[in-house]
This record gives sequence, C-alpha cells and structure tokens, in this order.
Amino acid sequence: LTLPGALAEGEVKAIDVYVSDTEGFDGVILQQLDAVRYAPQLILVEHEHMSEAEKISAIARLRPLGYREYFAKDNSEDLLFVKS
Repeated sequence: LTLPGALAEGEVKAIDVYVSDTEGFDGVILQQLDAVRYAPQLILVEHEHMSEAEKISAIARLRPLGYREYFAKDNSEDLLFVKS
C-alpha cells in the first residue's frame, strides 16, 4: 500500500500535521506526499535513516511550496518542515 493509496482509501481530504517514523522508509514515503494537494502546516519525519540525497530532495521540493526546514537539536533524528 502506498501513501497516496492509503489516503485515497481513507477518503482523506486534508492533512494538518503529517508525522512519519517508518524506520528507514521516511524519505521514500515523504516523496509520495502530495504537499500541494494536502498542504499540511507541519511535516515531521525521522531523518536518521534518510540518505543525504533524500534530505536534499525533500528540502528542494518543499521549500518552493513555502516550507522551512528545522533539524531538531534535542533529538537529532527529527526533521520538521513548517509551512509559512
């Protein structure tokens, strides 16, 4: 099951907060999130297992949509995107 499939199956119309902690699949699943359609205000992912390329790709994709990224200082595993 993909993220778009799960959202369609659940008839999800909007997402306020998107949180992902999928032990190594966060980058793959984040790429499946349609941030234009769902426009969550907050996106929180665990980046510990994401490659540098996945992190750079996520930032490059979300910045133009009005998101600012923050790497948590108290928990180096979390990457937060906030929509301005």
